Amino acid sequence: MDGTGHYAEMQERKARVLAFAPQSHRDRILGRAPMHWPAKTHRITVDCRTGERRVEQVVRPAPAPRLAPPPVVVPVARPNFHDKHIETTKRERVNAIVQACADAWEISTYLLCSPSRTNRTTRPRFAAYYMLKHSAKLSFPHIGKVLGRRDHTSAISGVERAEWLMLNDRDWRARYDIAASQVPA
Repeated sequence: MDGTGHYAEMQERKARVLAFAPQSHRDRILGRAPMHWPAKTHRITVDCRTGERRVEQVVRPAPAPRLAPPPVVVPVARPNFHDKHIETTKRERVNAIVQACADAWEISTYLLCSPSRTNRTTRPRFAAYYMLKHSAKLSFPHIGKVLGRRDHTSAISGVERAEWLMLNDRDWRARYDIAASQVPA
């Protein structure tokens, strides 16, 4: 009765438990001291066998000095539209339309394609919807993808709003005409 059978059985059971236990439980099962980080400047270590607590001061490296943010690069239009079947000339025309609408309303193309719903961004977006539908002959799903990954129903609604604005808002119509004159034929 040397006890090797019982000891081997305990080791096998421990190995099975360790295989499924998360790291925090494994440390405790193996008798390692748990680590607690209650403060940013001290580390408390507790020895599981003796219950002894040790408090150590931790010197953290000084944060790196903040540098000026890199300059923001504004895309001409959203370059990530998924329509691979739009040929290059059409894509250039789409970019020109988006840029012309943004310039006519004096906003960035990034803001034009952003999820913002303010009048400052929606009115030029309506013009872009209308021009993309009637000048570039894009489908509504493609128009939605080009202008900020929107649904096709947003493009349909935007074209309808553009038609209404064309009849009822002189300022909007004047800016639309400026944008339309900037787009090459």
